[in-house]
Amino acid sequence: MADDNVVEEVVAEEAPKAPLWSPKGSNDGVWVKMIDGPTSYSMQGYKFTLEDPVQCVPADIVNMLLATGSFVKTARPK
Repeated sequence: MADDNVVEEVVAEEAPKAPLWSPKGSNDGVWVKMIDGPTSYSMQGYKFTLEDPVQCVPADIVNMLLATGSFVKTARPK
């Protein structure tokens, strides 16, 4: 018969830390430019303004931006 007063201690291992995500840290995405629309537009951590209309964004959100009609693909600014 098992002893009901026995306490087992379970030690959980710490999960590995995910790398920090930085929307402006990568240049291996697609460059887009805000050409039209409101004075600013924000999507998934990327903020486009009249003063800063060009950003490099990941390929998975480019189509969402282009679908708004306010963005076009562009070359990397010099």
